Amino acid sequence: MHIADLFDKVISSSKYAGNYAFDVLLGYMRENRQSGLALAEKGKKNFILVFVNGEPEGATLIDDTGMLFGDKAVYLLEHNEIFKLFLIDQRFGESLAARCKIYERSHLRKQLSVDLPTIGGNQQTLGQLCIVVKKDDTLQSGMRVSIRKGRQVLASDMTTVDGKVCFKLVNGMYDCVVEDRSQSVSRFVVDFHERYSESVIDIGGRTDDE
Repeated sequence: MHIADLFDKVISSSKYAGNYAFDVLLGYMRENRQSGLALAEKGKKNFILVFVNGEPEGATLIDDTGMLFGDKAVYLLEHNEIFKLFLIDQRFGESLAARCKIYERSHLRKQLSVDLPTIGGNQQTLGQLCIVVKKDDTLQSGMRVSIRKGRQVLASDMTTVDGKVCFKLVNGMYDCVVEDRSQSVSRFVVDFHERYSESVIDIGGRTDDE
C-alpha cells in the first residue's frame, strides 16, 4: 500500500484530538506521551508528523511534485502551520515512523514550549484555555474561534453545541477572534495564565473570565 493511502486509512479510523500550532503540538505530545498523526494542510502541501510515545519520530511532505520523507520534509516546515491531531495506537505510529524516520530532531526541538525562556522568573507552561461564546445569554455553536499572537494564527476551531472550544497553549496574552456564520468578526484579548482557564465571551463585545 502506498504510504499516502496508508496515512489516509489510519487517519480515517483515528480519534481527532483538536488543532494545534506547531510548538504547542510538540509540547503537548511530549507532556502527554501520546502517539498520533498530525496533519497540516498549507496550499497544495500536506505535512504529516508521526509521534510515537510523545516524540516526533517521522515526517512526510506531500505535494503536486511528489513526496519527501524524514529530515528532508522537516527542513521545509515553516513552523507556523496549524496541525490537526489524530491519536493512534503506538504500534501504528512505530510502523509509520519507520517509513519516514526523522534522524535530526534539532530543527524540531528548538520549537518545544518547554524550552521557552523564563520571564520574570517564571517558566512558561502549557495549559488548556477554553472559550465559551454567548450572544444575549444564548450559547453559540458553530462559531469559528481563532487564537492569535501578533499576525500568527496559533490555533483555530469551531464551538460545539455548548458554545465551547478549547485549545492547548502556553501561558500568555492572546488575541481571540470570533467569526459567526454571517462572517461578522469580533476581537477580544485573553490573558491566559493558569493550567486551566475558561473565558466566557459575549460577541456583543464583553469578555468575562471565570
